[in-house]
Amino acid sequence: MQQNLLINRIKRHATDEDIGNNTDKNCFVLTELGLEVLEKYKNVLWIHKNKRDIFRYPLFYESKFDEYYFMSHWDLDPPSTIIDYYESKNSGIVARIYQIENNPEKSFLYGLRKLTEEINLQLEKCKEVGWFNTSAGLGEFLSLTASPVLGEPLSSKTIFKGLNIDDDNLEDILKYVYDFAIKDPSLLTFNNYNEIITALLTSPSDGRYRELLGNLYHSNREKFGHKSYQEDINNYHQKGFDDEENEEEESLMDILDLLTIDENRKLEMVFELIDDLDLEVINEMKVRIDNRLTH
Repeated sequence: MQQNLLINRIKRHATDEDIGNNTDKNCFVLTELGLEVLEKYKNVLWIHKNKRDIFRYPLFYESKFDEYYFMSHWDLDPPSTIIDYYESKNSGIVARIYQIENNPEKSFLYGLRKLTEEINLQLEKCKEVGWFNTSAGLGEFLSLTASPVLGEPLSSKTIFKGLNIDDDNLEDILKYVYDFAIKDPSLLTFNNYNEIITALLTSPSDGRYRELLGNLYHSNREKFGHKSYQEDINNYHQKGFDDEENEEEESLMDILDLLTIDENRKLEMVFELIDDLDLEVINEMKVRIDNRLTH
């Protein structure tokens, strides 16, 4: 009764503009036709709901499959279609889809494959230019995604523990991934790879994993005759002292340009420097970045 009274008052005294300005446009009541449309295009809802999780690396990059694609291909199944497309292109995307689809075994397998592909990429870079980013792929592997069943965060390490894989089966899995992803076994033996990944999966932190990768990095640098990072910095400063024409103070980009011409490597070097900074400095950097963005 009270509700009907309020509705009648609104109708008598409020204009259409008044009603429009005070209506929550985020809520709609679907007609039967609307429900039929949603049922037909339920794949659109799936991709819209999950695409930020699926495509969040690197930094929510542009997805080939979006709502408009599935609007025009309404009979396709989004998980299967995206897996088919990315199976040979991006193992990380495939891992996250399997996690959303509650398939922890395949999610773990493809997540591990993605991490190993990143390690292989760093090995190749180390061979060519003498640099190795021990963080590459690690954040993605350890990233959190909500479990569709449990509704709580799961990381690849958590998934691994839940699978209860014994040592023999784990070694078989690691051998499969190693053979698939490591292109030059002379840069990383299987025994070394086994030790590195096992440390990551079983240690409370990633400290041992980074230490083992760091040892691998330094041994490969030495094997291919690359100078140490500190030697590169010292050579740069010595060049500055010896160059009498170099009177202006050089920027960070000038230093990076001297050390490498590879734009991706420059970015990696910046991230490596950030990894070495303490939390207080990181917070200060964030404040400065926020200030620049707001001015």
